[in-house]
Order: sequence, then C-alpha cells, then structure tokens
Amino acid sequence: KRYEEMAQLPCSSEALLAVSGALTSHLQKLNHVAPGFDLQGLMTFEVTLPQPIASSDARRVPYEARLTDALKAIAGVSGVAHVNQLPLEGCCMYTAIYPDGYTGGTVPGEQRVAFVPVSPEYFQTMRIPLRNGRTFTAADARSAVALTVINEAAAKHYWPNRNPVGAF
Repeated sequence: KRYEEMAQLPCSSEALLAVSGALTSHLQKLNHVAPGFDLQGLMTFEVTLPQPIASSDARRVPYEARLTDALKAIAGVSGVAHVNQLPLEGCCMYTAIYPDGYTGGTVPGEQRVAFVPVSPEYFQTMRIPLRNGRTFTAADARSAVALTVINEAAAKHYWPNRNPVGAF
C-alpha cells in the first residue's frame, strides 16, 4: 500500500504541473485582452468617508466637489472621477432590468444586474468609449430621474436588434 501512495504522488505532481502550465498560458493571454478602458497613466485610490459624511448627500456632495477640485489642481492631472467600485473588481450592488412593457408583478426572465454609481466625469476620465447615447452631466446628478449607461453586452441581450437609448 505504501508503494501505491508513492506512485500516486508523481502522477498528481504531473497533473498539477500540467494544470499550472495551462493556467499560466491563459493568464498570459488575458494580459492582451482590452479591459474596455485605457490604463495608460491611470491612477486610482480609495477614500473612505466618515459615516456622518457618507450617509448624508448634503454633506457628501460638497465634500466630493472639494476633493475633485483639489485633485484637478494638481499639475499633470487630466481627469478626476468618483466611483464606488473599480472595473474588474466585482460589484456589490444589484438591480433588475425588466422587459419593455413591464406593468408589475413577476416577470419571466427577470434579470438581476450589477450597477455602479459614477460621477459625470467617469467615462471621460477612464477613456471608456461611448457607442451610443450620451454620458452623464452635472445636471443629471441633481435630477430625480435615474439615468443609466449600459455596456454593449447588456444592450445586445436586453434590446436585441433595437436601440436601447430611452428604452429602460
């Protein structure tokens, strides 16, 4: 029995080596996949606001404006934006997308989708190309109407062969 266990070890090592080689190859290929935004010269950092500021729009919005102005004043800074989750880091907030004509109740095929609140400057700062429609403005941030920018995959999935602008 001891011999069988020892014989299994080299097989397991060979299998592990083969899997490691395949994983390394796939990771190298991922380095050449465009993430959908321009990484050149991009710098990110995290700011955690104290609860009294974070929980109040009346306190948070002016704080964010002062921070944005201070960052824009730094020599060499070409864009500043706010986001609660960076791309490729997963997400933590979800909502549902309903088919056109939804009137309430249970919807067959209802989909939960991740969403990320962003500042109006986000798409320009990240150099994310816009395919259709428009990005947000400062006036949109003050609007009671929730506006949405979706990616190309969502547009094709939820509005196949249609223009999704104004459909949601």
